[in-house]
Amino acid sequence: MENKRNLILIIATVVIAALLIILSYWAGTNEKKEEAQPTKASPEESVKATASVDITAKGFSPATITIKKGTLVTFTNKDKKEHQVASDPHPNHTKLAGFDSVTNLKTSNTYSFLFEKAGTYTYHDELNPLKFKGTVIVK
Repeated sequence: MENKRNLILIIATVVIAALLIILSYWAGTNEKKEEAQPTKASPEESVKATASVDITAKGFSPATITIKKGTLVTFTNKDKKEHQVASDPHPNHTKLAGFDSVTNLKTSNTYSFLFEKAGTYTYHDELNPLKFKGTVIVK
């Protein structure tokens, strides 16, 4: 049963990563093109930086991060309990479409999201929405 869950989690992670690459490519092709640039940026070039947020027994650490557009943020569960990262508001998750780990993250599991638009995005742990809250500020 545990192997089946691990396989499902691996498949879900691969699917999410593929969707992020496709979405970042699609976003790049819909931007206004400058005539001076004859070639398109590859999806890998959309990720300009990385950042990390740990999920601990006390909450998200750091609870607030400030990043630049194009930063891939990875959330890592360092707690013994399961957690699920989701965009506010609870339970609709509509503040930032697609920002939802969808599945519960077990210990050491990760969830990554590419922040491509400037703004302030609040999020929570779907399993503890009143206790576990965080903010990503994208400049």
